[in-house]
Amino acid sequence: MKRILLLSVVLIVWGAFMTDVLAKSKMLPKDLDTYPVIKVGDDLAKYVDQNVQIISEVSNTKQPSFGDYWLSVPLLEDYQGKKVHVWGKVIKVQESTTNEKGEIVQGRDGTFYHLEIVTFKVVE
Repeated sequence: MKRILLLSVVLIVWGAFMTDVLAKSKMLPKDLDTYPVIKVGDDLAKYVDQNVQIISEVSNTKQPSFGDYWLSVPLLEDYQGKKVHVWGKVIKVQESTTNEKGEIVQGRDGTFYHLEIVTFKVVE
């Protein structure tokens, strides 16, 4: 159990480190400016599995997100309360409060969206 916990912590730290490295690296896709810009109120379903740009403030909540867009961005936890310009891929997540056996489990029903970050920068 301790090994699993340690591995989880290492993976989280590594993910946060790599997000920061990629954001500062010159090894980024050259087509970032061609990503469509999502605006508040846009239907995220039409952007699933597509690269997009978003400029928004990271919510200062337990689960970091772009609240205006209902889009989670857990790797931006260190940037909560700051406005960022993010490039990434929209991922659709289907959640259910029941398991395969029909038993109620913790969670919530519905379709949710997550942003898989390619890079980002803080907007001054």
